[in-house]
Amino acid sequence: MTTTAADDPRRRIPGLDTLLERAEPLVERWGRARAISALREALEAGRSRVAAGEWPGDPADAAHWLAAASEALHAADLPTLRPVLNATGVVLHTNLGRARLAPEAVRAAAEAASAYSNLEF
Repeated sequence: MTTTAADDPRRRIPGLDTLLERAEPLVERWGRARAISALREALEAGRSRVAAGEWPGDPADAAHWLAAASEALHAADLPTLRPVLNATGVVLHTNLGRARLAPEAVRAAAEAASAYSNLEF
């Protein structure tokens, strides 16, 4: 059996404008520019998965594309600093955040950061 261009499952993928019409929650939370960028990336990354038959569900279902974009936006907002365990035996110069701050210094920094301050003066 010969497949034609009309049989290509990628033809069922909704367009960016169609997805954007349903992406109001993404636009409200992350702004239009970031939502559009995430939708474009989801479409680009998903096209090959659709062609290979690896896309979960119907490629025409906008919910899958919106979920992929939402997942990418959530992941991009995760903090990049994470607690680690320094098991090197070296306290300084490990690029693991240097020496820990004393609890009093942490409290003072949090207090200063929670209000206006003269940081740049």
